[in-house]
Amino acid sequence: MTKKRSHDQSTSDERPHKTSRTDVCDHVEVLNQRYPETIPRAHVPPYLPASSPVSKHSASSLALPLLPSIPAGYLATAPFTHASTVDSKYSTKTHLSYERLEFLGDAYLEVIATRLVYSRFPQLLTGKQSQLRQSMVRNSTLAVFARGYNFGDRLKISQREAASGKSQEKILGDVFEAYVAAIVLSDPEGGFKTAEEWLTKLWAPMLLQVMHAGRSDAQVLEVDAKSLLSGKVETMEVRLRYDEEKQMVRTKDSVQQHFIAVYLIRPGCQPLKIGSGTGVGKTEAGMRAALDAMERNAAVVEEAAQEKENQKRARQEAAAAKAAAESTS
Repeated sequence: MTKKRSHDQSTSDERPHKTSRTDVCDHVEVLNQRYPETIPRAHVPPYLPASSPVSKHSASSLALPLLPSIPAGYLATAPFTHASTVDSKYSTKTHLSYERLEFLGDAYLEVIATRLVYSRFPQLLTGKQSQLRQSMVRNSTLAVFARGYNFGDRLKISQREAASGKSQEKILGDVFEAYVAAIVLSDPEGGFKTAEEWLTKLWAPMLLQVMHAGRSDAQVLEVDAKSLLSGKVETMEVRLRYDEEKQMVRTKDSVQQHFIAVYLIRPGCQPLKIGSGTGVGKTEAGMRAALDAMERNAAVVEEAAQEKENQKRARQEAAAAKAAAESTS
């Protein structure tokens, strides 16, 4: 960990995919368009005396979001200070390793990831939201980000500890969590917002990949798509049926992918498949299937909707005729 390493020496699987600065912004714009926030962001009140405002700079030649910098002081060095290099076993401002900051940063990451998933992906069941959040904050993900910003090159660690065989992934993940805490603590008024915006940019490409499963034509998920489709076509005689098209599979990130098809069931007719969808849960896949039906088979859906309207009108006319006959009898 103490050995310096140039950017060119990093292997492709150790750091995030290279994209342009424009691509970084595009990912967030696409995330905002396809999965807009559904709840306002809560304000986290300040709890420390104000300090110098956070500025930003590029940490490396990698096309990552700009790394929020931390004003000079113990918070700027502590995230990269291993406990093995600290003289005192007591954590103070003078003798501070990343361990205490990692404890706080872990909580901030959990909160920010939870807010992001809860707001942008309300269609997911709670269990699926938890799985998605876990993929965002696990050590392997954070270590990739840490390598991308060359955090390992800045780490102060004793040779004995570096040679102990402790997982570098765990150390880098902890350093990343400590850096998040330092961002927030260094600017009580705007630090949390800075960290949240930065992390959203980092997570956006991953979230789009997981949610779209490589599809570039995916659109904003209409949370009430199934209800909307049902309201259009279902009657006492006509109904919809959602079935699994094939067994669930797991992506390379261990995220579940479910495949659901929606069928239109009419009396005396074979079930007609009108849409299909894929999602990280059955609920989402069913919603995508409903959306697919209304887009790809709009003519069929409109025909069924017209039949429903005709039946409704016929019932109303029959009821009016019956009421008229009863009034004249």
